[in-house]
Amino acid sequence: MCRMILETNTPTFRLMGVNQGEALLAATSSGSPSWDTALAGRFQLSAGSHTVSLRRSWGWYLIDFLSVTPAALDPAVGLYFEAGTGTPAGAVAFDTGNGSPGDGYVTNFTGSGETLALKVNLALPGPYRVYLGYRSPYGPKNTRLYVNGEHQGEWTLPLSSASSEAGALNLTLPAGVSEFVFQANWGYYDLDFIRFEYVEPAVGLEVEAEKGSLFRALVGTDRPGFPGSGYVTNFV
Repeated sequence: MCRMILETNTPTFRLMGVNQGEALLAATSSGSPSWDTALAGRFQLSAGSHTVSLRRSWGWYLIDFLSVTPAALDPAVGLYFEAGTGTPAGAVAFDTGNGSPGDGYVTNFTGSGETLALKVNLALPGPYRVYLGYRSPYGPKNTRLYVNGEHQGEWTLPLSSASSEAGALNLTLPAGVSEFVFQANWGYYDLDFIRFEYVEPAVGLEVEAEKGSLFRALVGTDRPGFPGSGYVTNFV
């Protein structure tokens, strides 16, 4: 539990000597400051004792206690996953407000060391359209994407001061748990959620290339003579 004085503050959070980034503590009432709680993050811990330290980063605040709550190792099966359920690294931190449709969002993607690892759990294998909930109030930005350890390129986040969706990204994914890692490339931006739409595979012996999983490749239609709805280009 914490109490803030007039404004948002950001103590640095360390676990067993390792910097875990900053915990954002939103301001409480300026007229009569009250106590509130803030999420410091989600961490994988071993059994036994651990040392947690909070170091002043910016602002005036009071700290009352730390509460540790067990969390499920893997998310429930679904098509919508909140960024706040992921594991942050570097200065990445959880925050609330700014029109987020869920419980909050993840922010502070300011340098190459900032990442968010987010597990998803899908019922079916196959092709998916993937959408990323975000906010980018300072212009278009890019976030690097890794899926199950494989670099997928950069996901462009257009300028948006309100909560928006980027995509769709086409990916073929296995059933069960997959890990999406977002790495800061050129920030600042906020990540809110990731959403999936299953694409029913067509039955047949010929599949059009434009129906496949595309990332940064484009579907073209300006060169005549192709069958189907288009062709795939932009392999650069």
